[in-house]
Amino acid sequence: MVLFGVAYTLYAAVAFAVTAHAHPSLPTKIIHEKRDVVHGQWNKVGRAAADTPITLRIGLKQRNLERAEEFMHAISNPRSETYGQHWTPEQVAAVFSPSNEAITETEQWLLSEGVAGDHILKTTGRNWIKVSTTVGKAESLLDTTYNVYENDGAKLVACESYSVPAAIQGHIDLVAPTIQFDEREAIVTTRGLKRRDEALAPKFKKLPHGRPQADSLKNCSEVTTPACLRAL
Repeated sequence: MVLFGVAYTLYAAVAFAVTAHAHPSLPTKIIHEKRDVVHGQWNKVGRAAADTPITLRIGLKQRNLERAEEFMHAISNPRSETYGQHWTPEQVAAVFSPSNEAITETEQWLLSEGVAGDHILKTTGRNWIKVSTTVGKAESLLDTTYNVYENDGAKLVACESYSVPAAIQGHIDLVAPTIQFDEREAIVTTRGLKRRDEALAPKFKKLPHGRPQADSLKNCSEVTTPACLRAL
């Protein structure tokens, strides 16, 4: 009986080791944002199809935002040594962009979840990471469920909450589209749909061509206009 017990213990230990090696532990995820109500007149019409294309935008926390007023005062104050020395876009990015650690660790998480490297793109300001993926993959990444919501013919996908790895939560400001009901993400028409199930797999509308208008709040996550800055 003693020998049997020892043999069984060794077998169990080996089996556990093999299983642990074959299925490495996934990062612990915690809820990052959650909503309790649906905004406006949006109505849930069904579950979003898993193969629906979606572009996730991960907003990383920027550095030195608490010093923005100080920097602006130094440039605009005639008594300042740096008066009139306006910053270049590269200088702005260098001062306010997220840390290299935040960018690298967020990208490593995406790669570890099976996102292809060529589907990950950093914006010029380095404060947004874009991920070209599908609803099904996004649900896996964020431990969530996406549904389709409709409002007067417009449709968008949204979720009630989402989670991110605890180890990098401090790097992340927000992820979109998730709990937001942003009409800029809406599908503005359902005309031409042949079957009801097509309405449950909408395509995201593309950015408009041409130069953005200075007084427009559209596409603030993609481009910066005076109106976007005033809305901050």
